[in-house]
Amino acid sequence: MAQRILHGVSNVAHHAGSSEPTGLRRSEPAHAWDVFAAPGWTERIVRHHGGTTPLEPRSRNWPHVDAGARACLADPAHTHLLLG
Repeated sequence: MAQRILHGVSNVAHHAGSSEPTGLRRSEPAHAWDVFAAPGWTERIVRHHGGTTPLEPRSRNWPHVDAGARACLADPAHTHLLLG
């Protein structure tokens, strides 16, 4: 039987009761995706509100952007898959 993973990611754009932006830290799903892709697992991503996933503004720069996140940024298909 093929191994499968369903990743659930948030698509909340602001902290509750605040206008402070938040979102997905790009490195978190990129790392998980790479770990499960290596042995050939089938992966899907879902968002509990549907639609797209906003990026956490601080996750776009150092120190939050590591090699895995940079590789994701460089691949439009991977970015589209993670962010919708």
